[in-house]
Amino acid sequence: MVLTTRQGTPDPRQELAFGHADVVAIVDALLQHQDLALLKLARQAIISQDVLDDAYIRLLLGSGATKPMMKSARRIAAAGNRIAREPDLDLKGRRKGAVLERLVNGLVRQREAAEREAEIQLTRNPHTRRPWSRPKDVVVPLADPVEVYECKFNGRWLEQADVDEMGDIDLTARAGGGQSRACVAIMASKTTLDAVRPGLRLSEPLYFAELDDLLDLRYLPPSRQM
Repeated sequence: MVLTTRQGTPDPRQELAFGHADVVAIVDALLQHQDLALLKLARQAIISQDVLDDAYIRLLLGSGATKPMMKSARRIAAAGNRIAREPDLDLKGRRKGAVLERLVNGLVRQREAAEREAEIQLTRNPHTRRPWSRPKDVVVPLADPVEVYECKFNGRWLEQADVDEMGDIDLTARAGGGQSRACVAIMASKTTLDAVRPGLRLSEPLYFAELDDLLDLRYLPPSRQM
């Protein structure tokens, strides 16, 4: 084992969001079809309060607008619209984040044994000076490379504290004799990461998966670095 993990204590409010019916409905449909057009539909439904009608859905799906896809697309659009219209901003933000966390967890588990909300022992910690990380969204501690995912629905919320912790995780993994993929997963375009990159100090490699290649996590970890 390259990384030593222990079960963290997740925020109970985020756990409620992770299991919310609308979050589950969206992710179940995305995992069933694993189609990029459906993923983009899900993002659009979640961020916009506008009702996405059949005409818009068919336009987005194009030739993929089969009866099964349309059925799933309507389910995604309805659930996403309910999240977008949630008046409590904290609940809305948590459910948006939970969609991404649940999706990344489901995709990675198709090829590796993954852990949720796991804390990682930091044997090399020049950045955080902490012996254990905060609970990470998805961890694959036994693979080579090991994989750790920080999920940010919108990449603009990536902070230096996140980068520092992922750097210590990378150093710890490599000190243990393995390779590492410390990853940021976003349900948005890479341009959101480009916007925050100048304000971040990166000492170790930090990989990312954006909207366009997020579904590829079912095959392999990200290969692009920030």
